[in-house]
Amino acid sequence: RGMEDSLRSRGCQNTAAADVSRAEFIRHNTSVMAPPLVPEIKLHLAHEAVPLWQKTEEELGEMGLAPPFWAFAWAGGQALARYVLDHSSTVENLRVLDLATGSGMVAIAAVRAGSASIVATDIDEFATTAAGMNADLNQVSLDIKLESWTMRQKIWIEKLSKWQDC
Repeated sequence: RGMEDSLRSRGCQNTAAADVSRAEFIRHNTSVMAPPLVPEIKLHLAHEAVPLWQKTEEELGEMGLAPPFWAFAWAGGQALARYVLDHSSTVENLRVLDLATGSGMVAIAAVRAGSASIVATDIDEFATTAAGMNADLNQVSLDIKLESWTMRQKIWIEKLSKWQDC
């Protein structure tokens, strides 16, 4: 169940309202900050995980939700974004797929480094909303999809095994 279900249970039929509600929630519970390793990128980030996690559960009326990974510039993501920015040839003129985009930080870095196109995916509706907001904040365009690639894992494994046979 996502925010759309939560809104529908309160009588809302317009799922676009869920996007607005998520964006309002993100704006209200985060600050625009620059991660230490990529100060040229600005993101809507939380100061602390637990209070935001609790607010997310309260907003959705659900317990046991995953942590708000989208609200933090994790060290690994910062390192990858820094690498992409400093070594633009790794993505320049290439199509990039950012799995579990979270805040969209690495996807934003790939756009700035000259990727031909980027698809940023996540299974969390708050993450896809935050990634879109962060793309706007950084004046870049991302193709953002709410997608679970684990469901497609078997297909990709089959494709990759065929490529290895060539």
